[in-house]
Amino acid sequence: MSTRNCFTGPADHMISCVMAKMDASRYEVTYTPDCVGEFQIDISHDNIPVDDSNPYVARAFDVNKVKICDFPSTIMVDTPAYFIIDATDSGSGNLEIAVSIDDKNIPNYVQNEGGARFRVKFIPDQAGSYFVHIKFNGVDLYGSPFTCNVLSSDFTFENYEYAPINKRSLLLIKPKSNSKFNPNLHIDIVSPSGNCIQGKIEEKSANIYAIQYTPNEIGDHHIMFYTDNDKKCMITKFICQVYDATKIRISDLPAAIP
Repeated sequence: MSTRNCFTGPADHMISCVMAKMDASRYEVTYTPDCVGEFQIDISHDNIPVDDSNPYVARAFDVNKVKICDFPSTIMVDTPAYFIIDATDSGSGNLEIAVSIDDKNIPNYVQNEGGARFRVKFIPDQAGSYFVHIKFNGVDLYGSPFTCNVLSSDFTFENYEYAPINKRSLLLIKPKSNSKFNPNLHIDIVSPSGNCIQGKIEEKSANIYAIQYTPNEIGDHHIMFYTDNDKKCMITKFICQVYDATKIRISDLPAAIP
């Protein structure tokens, strides 16, 4: 009597395995996946499949292929922080995300951007160092936990998360108390293709300022504030998602019932 194991990779290629007898009725089989994807495992005894579940499926993953993009190193308190997790090439699995400060977790929100790309958002409610722990299939990503330094601010920023294409948009800056805003800050507004859009700071009323700009591309626009024109120190960054409502299509509506 003999037991045979066959391991087939995602590209229909065979990989080797080692089978060792543990006792009279148990065997241990070890193998090393050589790529990301599904491996089919055929197990037979005297050329007869062991059960109806044959072949078994093992899903190989590579945590080192998970990419973290646009992670904010410094932001302002009470303003949303965004970053991207790209698990396109890492294989199947589950992501675990935890954002904490002083051992206290705060909520985070995940938006699927298609495929295996995810946008993560969290809003820090106090100044300090926030730690973002990310795991893939229970394994820590390289560099996790990631650190985001949150600075206190006497201002709130409004009307920046969404904007229509080819129309003038306003980002409002309002003081929380008697704070004075420095209108000489340098601002970069960068489109998805990397083009810079002219943004202008204007005082709308007493100590309330607005940034005017007109986006001409659909997608994420990065709005970055620097202390001066040298751009050595970024104060905060926002992401504005620009949309085009004219491209929405409605089809196959059922006929109205009188």
